[in-house]
Amino acid sequence: MIEINIKFGGFYNTIHSATLEDLSEESEKLDWVGAMNAYSKMYVEFLNKTMDTSIEFVKVLSPKFYNDETDVALCNLSEDDAKKVISYMTEFYGDDMKKNIAYHTTRRDGFIPFFNSQTIWEKKNLPFLIGAVIETLTDDEDFTDEVVAHISDHLCLDSLYIEEEG
Repeated sequence: MIEINIKFGGFYNTIHSATLEDLSEESEKLDWVGAMNAYSKMYVEFLNKTMDTSIEFVKVLSPKFYNDETDVALCNLSEDDAKKVISYMTEFYGDDMKKNIAYHTTRRDGFIPFFNSQTIWEKKNLPFLIGAVIETLTDDEDFTDEVVAHISDHLCLDSLYIEEEG
């Protein structure tokens, strides 16, 4: 299995945090960690449906500080699923995917990449490559609108409210 981080925008002042707030009836009593995990799991399930994959959601990873990064979905996928992701993205997002990979592999002021445009395709770099490839899809506003609409229609937070002791 390959461990990857899916950058979907996170929950800090994003459409995803707004959607969770809209879905919660009493936000002060909501188990927010549980809600973020439930939301992200459904997000990954939508990705699986879209790309015909079986990516396994593990948990949300939240940064200590949101000034430089945001939440990501930690996931596992097989090599076969990695091939499916690349195939799907090449077919439907080829030019955007190439631009995103170039962005992550090109040196610029304040950024020195770990990989270049050739070494990113090496098997040992698959986690980074797949993350960058999926990021192309998650950056697509139409895809984001579809997944948010799906989650809004199907996510139930009822079991994630904290009971008051008394």
